[in-house]
Amino acid sequence: MNAATSTPESKVGGAGIGGEKSSENIGGNGGTIMINGRLVTAVGGREGAGIGGGCYQDSGNIIIGGDAVVIARGGIKGGAGIGGGFGVKKTDGSTIGGNIGTIAIGGNSIVFAGTNKDLSIFPDQDLGFGNRGSTYTSIIITYNAAVFLHRNLLCEHTAISLSHNFVGTGNYETMSRFGINLESFYPDERPVPPGSEVLDEPHLEGWLSDLWDEKVIDWWKGANGIGAYIVHKTLTYRKSADTGAETKEVM
Repeated sequence: MNAATSTPESKVGGAGIGGEKSSENIGGNGGTIMINGRLVTAVGGREGAGIGGGCYQDSGNIIIGGDAVVIARGGIKGGAGIGGGFGVKKTDGSTIGGNIGTIAIGGNSIVFAGTNKDLSIFPDQDLGFGNRGSTYTSIIITYNAAVFLHRNLLCEHTAISLSHNFVGTGNYETMSRFGINLESFYPDERPVPPGSEVLDEPHLEGWLSDLWDEKVIDWWKGANGIGAYIVHKTLTYRKSADTGAETKEVM
């Protein structure tokens, strides 16, 4: 892993990666999103998913695999971490937005997903529905993927392979014992992307540090109800560098 692809927080209700803000009369979805490697950080706009649908949109089709590390956070007023955007009830009684198309997480990927909206009668989920979402095609966690949920809010229709174990709920320190440490994914020295010196949205000065530190690392460190779905693996290591040194196995 030698690069990070990050998106600044949208101010107008679009997803961090996916659909833009829609009209409650139009809807739409986040399209087809495929992530197959590297480090990807995405924070949704006001009512958009981190990855998936923008405000009043469904998720679209999201496929995460390979050796990707994906960190996705929903918008400040709604939207799933990964999944549907903020849904709304129309004047005719029907709803639009918030639904799930297809979400598939597999390979050796590591996924951190979290909604940023306070719990309500129509809660957005860390992985799954946005507000008022109810329909879905499929959502699956498989192979060696590790999935961490900020509030342990997972769509109840998720199919999870039998090799996965549920861990939680716990705080960030507890989850870090499984070898997952968010700080380790980001370079110690925060780079300055071209153009970020210009004080003009969306690239305000220091936006990348704000995204990584405040909206990702600090936010997860404050979580107390994290749930995780991981595949336990046996690790073998040498007690010392000497030839023939004793080996230990840990879980």
